[in-house]
Amino acid sequence: MLVHYLSVVITSLLIIFYPLANKFLTNILNSNYLLKITSILIVILLILKNYLLGILASVLFLIILDTNSKEINESFLDYYDKK
Repeated sequence: MLVHYLSVVITSLLIIFYPLANKFLTNILNSNYLLKITSILIVILLILKNYLLGILASVLFLIILDTNSKEINESFLDYYDKK
């Protein structure tokens, strides 16, 4: 029971604090189809195991897929500006 509540709280916190996170690392899920299929299967298994956790994981997955990769700024580009 404690593991259930803890996993729901952690997933909820991930959804809440996602806009502050490093989107470059979370956008790896968008990189190829194998990772997308794997993450969809994980979400389906979570829905079968626990409805609340599955719904939260699907919301988090859709938020991650919704991020635009063109908005992500890589930090090493700023080092090579001409002065």
